[in-house]
Amino acid sequence: MKPDGVAMRKQLFIHALKYLVALFFLALPSTLPALEITSVSPGNVSPGESVTVSGGPFTLGTRVVLGNQVIEPAELTERSLIFTVPELEEGDYSLQVQHEGETSPQTFVLGITAADPWIDSLSPANIDTCIPLGDNEVTVQGRHFQPGATLLLDGKTIASSQSGSETISFTPPHLSSGVYGIQVANPNGGRSIPHSLYVNDIPEINNVYTGEEFVNYYQLVIEGKNFFFNSTLLINEFPVGVFDRPPEQRVIRSQSATSDPDKRPAPSQSDNVRFVNCGTLIYNRYPYSSQPKSVSLKIINPDGKTSSTWDLSIP
Repeated sequence: MKPDGVAMRKQLFIHALKYLVALFFLALPSTLPALEITSVSPGNVSPGESVTVSGGPFTLGTRVVLGNQVIEPAELTERSLIFTVPELEEGDYSLQVQHEGETSPQTFVLGITAADPWIDSLSPANIDTCIPLGDNEVTVQGRHFQPGATLLLDGKTIASSQSGSETISFTPPHLSSGVYGIQVANPNGGRSIPHSLYVNDIPEINNVYTGEEFVNYYQLVIEGKNFFFNSTLLINEFPVGVFDRPPEQRVIRSQSATSDPDKRPAPSQSDNVRFVNCGTLIYNRYPYSSQPKSVSLKIINPDGKTSSTWDLSIP
């Protein structure tokens, strides 16, 4: 049986309706909401910090326009994006988003403030009260050091040398043992959190060798660090050929060098120690025998701190 005219018109109507629905969905992308910004958080930031922009719809091609800089988001969803603020001077900057030539009609204002200086490290972070010449520079590494930044040692300004926005060097003054706070202060008033500088005064013997030799005595040069003008030399020595007795122990307090550093002690003097500088002591030794014996040396500072023992075989 052939369909009558009413049925055919009904079928044509259904086909036409389906066609119109298909056309509607094909045209749907062009009817999506326009690109927009609904919020920006936070409203005031420093370079290097993150900002969240809400709105959308955002896609992979969406970019942030901050002032005259175009920034690719670090994170992106359809309704929010996160970007990192680049290095910019302090001030207020217009913020919009754009995608394929379309720019959001809303313009937000993002306030940029200078970041406080930040210290990442000190090199070295541990120094000695006695610092050999040439090894006395400390380098401060960090971020956001403005031109003209100053260095503070326990809150007091000290001389320093700046190299760009990440490096400042200084020569520490003479410091007693302890922990000191190092800060960077920018001209705008921003200060870093204090970073610890450790100062050590424990004596240490690094080398002992024979110096000048004279008729009835010779010199032992003791090199190391953190020696004081009144440090004490502790000497333990075993008598030659005697093995069943404890070592003989002597304590000799050092004396500061005279105006003539090469002045020799009088022949009648006994063993003595001369302080040359915080890294050198000279032990004038008067041996009663030319036969070598086992001897150990140790430095004791006035506060009781001691070096490790240095063993050697000498007359």
